[in-house]
Amino acid sequence: MLEDFISTGFDGPYRYISCQNVSISLYKYLSHIGIKTEIVFGDILRNSEPIYKTKIDDMMNEYRNQIKKGLQNVHCWITLGDDTIIDGVFYDYSIVELDCPIKWHSPTIVTRAQNIYDQNKLEYIPMFIGEGFLLATNTFRFPI
Repeated sequence: MLEDFISTGFDGPYRYISCQNVSISLYKYLSHIGIKTEIVFGDILRNSEPIYKTKIDDMMNEYRNQIKKGLQNVHCWITLGDDTIIDGVFYDYSIVELDCPIKWHSPTIVTRAQNIYDQNKLEYIPMFIGEGFLLATNTFRFPI
């Protein structure tokens, strides 16, 4: 179900760098069908090393000053609030950008945080949860 939804709008060579677009769409879709979700911004540690090099101070500066231009060193995913991660792009990112792709059975990661850690030594590190960071630091023109 989720993979079909993502593939409809985001299949292609640049999906792996579209975490905010994919996550926003998933967030809206799941909310629309009655599934309570939260959008999360942060980093992923692989073998204790940050992949996106996200710094909370940089994120706070963007948030406080509502900086809406430039690249963001941040990853975005969805949580169901019970330690379940839904990440529609990291599998593809690992294939394109990392020297060894993660082991996973589909392009969309849907699992508990402990499972992805046990299988791939990936640790999702949330820094902002909710729409506030997105609304303050992006130029999206549609209501979330």
